[in-house]
Amino acid sequence: MQLDDFLGVHILTGVDFAIEKATEEYYEDANNMAFEMDDKVYLVREDPDDGYRSSMKDIEEVDIKVVNQFPPCKVEGVRREDVEYQKNDVIDFYDLITGQVVMSIGTENTDDYYPCYIAYFDPTAMKINIPNNG
Repeated sequence: MQLDDFLGVHILTGVDFAIEKATEEYYEDANNMAFEMDDKVYLVREDPDDGYRSSMKDIEEVDIKVVNQFPPCKVEGVRREDVEYQKNDVIDFYDLITGQVVMSIGTENTDDYYPCYIAYFDPTAMKINIPNNG
């Protein structure tokens, strides 16, 4: 799967985080994020590189259960814009009611010596967690 597959409006219903233990491929632990969107589960995996640099390794549809479930949240996936000295390969998911970023996936600073894996989730940005439901 590609990041652009997540552009547009979707229904987000769950997010989990896990750590993948070091293997022969990676000499250090890697972070993973699973999320349930549009009745499918996707796994975003980190390539930890060397501890100073990291990037998103891949996104794949998987057959696992996401434990952290919540009421459906309508989000829109939008590519994060580059800034003056930073190229981004990131999708930000905005809650369509609050206008806030609920989730982000990808790699920041792709053209820098220190790129950074992004797997971000902020449930406080969701309509269901706003006092009086926003």
